[in-house]
Amino acid sequence: MGEPLSNYENVKETINQLLFHTDLGPTHITVSTVGILPMLRKILKDAEWPAVRLAVSLHSAVSETRKMMMPSSFDTFLEDLIVWTEEYFIKHESRRRHLTFEYVMLSKINDTAAHAEALIDFARRVGKVRINLIPYNFTGSVYRDSLPADFARFEELLKDAEVIVTRRRTMGDDIAAACGQLIVEKSQTT
Repeated sequence: MGEPLSNYENVKETINQLLFHTDLGPTHITVSTVGILPMLRKILKDAEWPAVRLAVSLHSAVSETRKMMMPSSFDTFLEDLIVWTEEYFIKHESRRRHLTFEYVMLSKINDTAAHAEALIDFARRVGKVRINLIPYNFTGSVYRDSLPADFARFEELLKDAEVIVTRRRTMGDDIAAACGQLIVEKSQTT
C-alpha cells in the first residue's frame, strides 16, 4: 500500500535489482501511481529509472469529479498530465508500449455516459493509452461499485470509440483481501 513515487529512490533501486537478479523483463513490471507530476517529470530526466510500464490512477477525466475522488488532484492536473504524456512519448518514441490509465468504476460518480465521453476525449488527446477499468472493492466507504449494466455500457462506449480498454478481474474480495480492503480489516481489529 502507499504511493510508490513518494518513495522514489527505494522503488527505483528495488526495480533495478529485480531486473538485474531475476528473469523479469521491464514490461512485466508496472508502477502504479496517483500521478504525482513532479515525480513523473523526474522519471523523464532520470537515466537510471528502469524501462518499466507506468499506470496512472486517473479515475475521471472530469476535473471536478477527480478532485472529489482524489484530494491530491488540482484544477490543472488533467491538462498538466496531457503535457507530461506528450513529453513521455517524445522521450520514449522508440519503445513499443503504451501508458495505462486506471479507472475505478464508481456507481453514479464516474460511470455515466458523460464521463465516458470525457474519458474518450482524454484518451484521444493522449494517444497510445490503455484504459484499465477496475471494479470497486467494497471498503465500507460511501462509494459503491458500478452496476453490471452501467459498467458494461461504459466499457462498450470506450470500445465503440476505439479506445483500448481492459476490465480488471477482481481477486481476493472473497476473503476481504482485494485492493483497499486490507486497511478495513486492520481498522476493524484495532
